[in-house]
Amino acid sequence: FYPGRNDVVLYATKDGLYVTELDTRVPQNTIRLLAGNLDFEVMGDRVFIHEKNTYYELLFTASTVNNAISI
Repeated sequence: FYPGRNDVVLYATKDGLYVTELDTRVPQNTIRLLAGNLDFEVMGDRVFIHEKNTYYELLFTASTVNNAISI
């Protein structure tokens, strides 16, 4: 991802769970975190994912970049 930035969007499609950076300059980076049609639930600031017999929890950490707080 673009150096010094950590603002991203997390989204799901029928093909998997993806993260993409908000910076629209070319090239815009998009990464598939998990493949497949996944079940997931958002509870507050926590994201739980169920894939077959496995459960995942996404953890987000707060950090400061140029005096801005991003999660």
